[in-house]
Amino acid sequence: EGAYGIDPNGSIDNPDFFGGGITFRTTLPNTLLNPIIRNCIFRKNTADKGGAASFYLNAGGYVSPRIENCLFVDNNAITDGGGLYVRGGTPPERVFLLHNLIFEHNVSKWAGGGVLIDQCYGYYLLQQVAFLRDTTVLNFYGGGIGFNPTQATIDIQMDSCLFDSCKSTDGEGFSFFSPVTFNGDAQIGIRNTHFSHNASIFGAGGGLALYNGFNSQMRLTLESSVFISNYSWNGGSGLYLENNQNSDTRLGVT
Repeated sequence: EGAYGIDPNGSIDNPDFFGGGITFRTTLPNTLLNPIIRNCIFRKNTADKGGAASFYLNAGGYVSPRIENCLFVDNNAITDGGGLYVRGGTPPERVFLLHNLIFEHNVSKWAGGGVLIDQCYGYYLLQQVAFLRDTTVLNFYGGGIGFNPTQATIDIQMDSCLFDSCKSTDGEGFSFFSPVTFNGDAQIGIRNTHFSHNASIFGAGGGLALYNGFNSQMRLTLESSVFISNYSWNGGSGLYLENNQNSDTRLGVT
């Protein structure tokens, strides 16, 4: 708490593998990582995954952090998660909380310019989080934040967030990119959130892109949110939804 995270040893030529500023990792089964990170600044860190910070779990581990009042700026990931990379799910009755954060000008080569949450399931709550000018260099998905779920139930709730001037291929602000084998149940709620000037360079979904896998259910609730001047090369400048075989996607807008 109250730390200033910068890693002088992490560079493009010699990066840390996980979390240039800070990393939490376990290979033990049924292990829960639930740190509290508050009032921190992560600036100009570099890693292969998670330029600033990383949570990496194997063998059925769980992650349930509270990250609050932090700034992630000018961090770089060689592959995924320019600001933050997470691999693993959140257990029942717990929450993965991102509150009052700024991810600004973070860069990844592949997915999640600001944040990539990979192989994920469980409950995720984003409150007052800003993604500003976060980018994926090779224009994969999730310029601001990307979710890549596994075959399980996932619930993502977002309130009073901002996506501005993020760039990628699919879902330049926010991307939910389920594999064709997802076969799960996704609930996504977006409220009081602003998407502006985000750009999908070669794909779809300038502000928001949701891809539903085979044999899956997705429920999107969109309330009191604004889409302004987003761009997409292949449809859905503001919002893009894709439904695959035997999947069910429902949208509620108020």
